[in-house]
Amino acid sequence: MGSIIIFSVCSFINVMLNTIKTIVMYNKNKLSSSLINALTYGFYTVIVVLMAGEMPLFTKILLTAVTNFFGVWVSMAILQRFEKDKLWK
Repeated sequence: MGSIIIFSVCSFINVMLNTIKTIVMYNKNKLSSSLINALTYGFYTVIVVLMAGEMPLFTKILLTAVTNFFGVWVSMAILQRFEKDKLWK
């Protein structure tokens, strides 16, 4: 049970980091893009190690799908919260 919780939390964080990475890299700032890319690939190593664990494959698939859905949802909501209001383009 503990490994399922750890995997779920790490997967959720990984999805949020990758969603933020996509938005940061879209802004085309070299330094911030390099930093977020290094962070996400470093953290992805944790996910790979957890995927190699004893948990059943179907459980991993289900948890990955659920954490991807909610991770993107939450990170987009957070980013929209901090976005400045634009009256026109």
